[in-house]
Amino acid sequence: MTSVYLVSDPRMTLHRPVQPPEGQEQHRQLDPPCERPERIVRIMERLQELEHVLVGFRRNSDANNDRKNVAAGKLQGDGGMEGTPMPFVRSTCSPVSRETVTLLHPGEYYDKLRATSTLSDGVLHQLTVDTLSGDDVYYHNDTFLAATLACGGVVGCIDSVLGGAGMTVAKHHQIPQAQGYSSGSGTVSDNEDLGNESPRDVASFPDGNSSDNGNGGGSGGGSGSGSGNAITSNNTTATPIRPENSASRALAIVRPPGHHACQSRSMGFCFLNSVAVAAKYALTQHSSKCQRVLILDWDVHHGNGTQDLTYDDPNILYVSLHRIAKQGSKLYFFPGTGRPDEVGHDAAEGANLNVAWDIRGVGNVEYAAAFSELILPLVSAFDPSLVMISCGFDAAEGDLIGDCLLSPEMYYRMTRSLLATAGISVPTVVALEGGYNLDVITDCAEAVALALLDEPWAHRVELTRSSAFEVAASEGNDSHTKLRERNEVFGSSIDSSNIDMVKDMSIRSVDMVKDMSIRSIGELQEDPSCASFNASTIMESVRQIISDDQSGAGDDGEGNGDGDGDCDSSSTSSLDIHSSLRHLKAVEGDDPGSISGGLALPSPIISPPQLTAEERLRAGRTELSSFWNYDSPSARMKGMGAKKSAIRCINQSIRAIRNTSRWRDGTRLRTKEIPNQNEFVPLVSTRNRRNAAMAAQSVEDMNASLGNVSMR
Repeated sequence: MTSVYLVSDPRMTLHRPVQPPEGQEQHRQLDPPCERPERIVRIMERLQELEHVLVGFRRNSDANNDRKNVAAGKLQGDGGMEGTPMPFVRSTCSPVSRETVTLLHPGEYYDKLRATSTLSDGVLHQLTVDTLSGDDVYYHNDTFLAATLACGGVVGCIDSVLGGAGMTVAKHHQIPQAQGYSSGSGTVSDNEDLGNESPRDVASFPDGNSSDNGNGGGSGGGSGSGSGNAITSNNTTATPIRPENSASRALAIVRPPGHHACQSRSMGFCFLNSVAVAAKYALTQHSSKCQRVLILDWDVHHGNGTQDLTYDDPNILYVSLHRIAKQGSKLYFFPGTGRPDEVGHDAAEGANLNVAWDIRGVGNVEYAAAFSELILPLVSAFDPSLVMISCGFDAAEGDLIGDCLLSPEMYYRMTRSLLATAGISVPTVVALEGGYNLDVITDCAEAVALALLDEPWAHRVELTRSSAFEVAASEGNDSHTKLRERNEVFGSSIDSSNIDMVKDMSIRSVDMVKDMSIRSIGELQEDPSCASFNASTIMESVRQIISDDQSGAGDDGEGNGDGDGDCDSSSTSSLDIHSSLRHLKAVEGDDPGSISGGLALPSPIISPPQLTAEERLRAGRTELSSFWNYDSPSARMKGMGAKKSAIRCINQSIRAIRNTSRWRDGTRLRTKEIPNQNEFVPLVSTRNRRNAAMAAQSVEDMNASLGNVSMR
């Protein structure tokens, strides 16, 4: 069962626009700002909800082999959480050290950014006004703290997925305590004075939970045991966490973003280039395990900072898919860089790829074409030892800026295809960049998390239907309201009592079970395959489950009901009842293995490590086949309806990268230009149409003959 490091920190929500001086209005671009604290709060809420459901499914995976338990909605075992593999191994961030930042950014730039921590609100507001129109950044006393936490979180992910000891820094200084938050490390590297000793309002994240080994806890205070080891980027004495199953994937929900941050310039909401710094850190501090780094940037804006910082490095392959203004056009799309002919410099020629869309409305088919025909073959030929994704969600449909049409499923497919092509043993770090519609980014972040967790996309439909949070919201259950009102996010320490967490969330109710049961029976009655089913049998099972839930006496697997409402079998019946009723026909049959009992954990759906590079590439393309069928017998029928202008953009990139010194021989990178795709799928061939017409005519003639006979 796959686990993923999940890294974030509520202190990053402190970065926000300062209020203008009295008598002045807030700048129109900051009322409200696109890049705002709620972005990471909402994503962490959604991932918390996802984990609650997945934990329930994982606890039920063994019980799926017992038909009686599934039919009755009861669990196998003692109903406790002990030993259950947690989907996410959580940690807060430690601020990145000056030494690490200066791997790519000058020390003077770091010091200048640190100095903003002591400026007054009036000076910060004027600094924001002076830079906002050109560079799109705003400043706050906590901008430096948030930026170093974001960069430190991504660097810490490198330490965790590569599993080694990195740099050590001797000098640390205490940060002021923020209201409602206990810091994990309590330190900010190389920062004498943050200039704001008063308590500050820090948004909180949903309470996380870890297994009893303490992973995911903070090294500092808080209400938990504090025994866990935080991901630290080796700026403190704590060691990187390593779960028992040695997770090799990490998801960093961080802000402010970083891919626009240039060597000595902040722009596009970015201050420190977290992904580029982390890539350089991996190459220098983990050189024995990491020799080549892939950075894939699918934010709708070109990562000009990342390109600038890696343009001369042959060991970092930077790939970006983004929008750009058409050549010669008076229009402008930020930041205006990232032409296809920007392919790297000197020894790094061929290590920079730009797929630049000069049109709006690019969607799933076009992105799938770019991946299948160009990006995945390039990744396979480069053979990275570390994969990093600059994960912006502003190309998704509904974003406030991007004007593109990607669906959450496409983010899932892109992630899966990359994992399959690079290989499941290759460490992978995903770091949040842009994306500004709060509802859209939560859906897309959940999709990427499911991909990293090796959960099939089909499960997302079941998750939405079975999620107790979703049902509670639709039923008006106040538990969901309380969750939103508290806006709780895990802090530096995590309560080790998962049972208390379940009781506190109160996500299961008798009314919810009744409602799910009624809806499930309705579906069974409408399903022709279940027409012979006995409704009284179904209702008897429902009554038994509701009765157990009302009594609060669950069977712990030994026949002993504890009756205290802890995380026992009755408390999870709402998660099981829907799928249990849907599969009662399978229960009555002879194949217990056909019972899903909710969502049985899948086997990993990506290529096993023993596959060849060619086989992994095929597996990666297969992940995208629902949008772009690379193996189509017709080159013009791979992706029906793909925009011709988008195909032209991809072909420009293919020509540019194929002509570089690195890939010119064509032996390792085999790509060819894509023809324009058909507008629609032909119904049938000419011969088939003729045969069908002849058959229809024969039937017509026969009917006419029969009619004539009957008239006689």
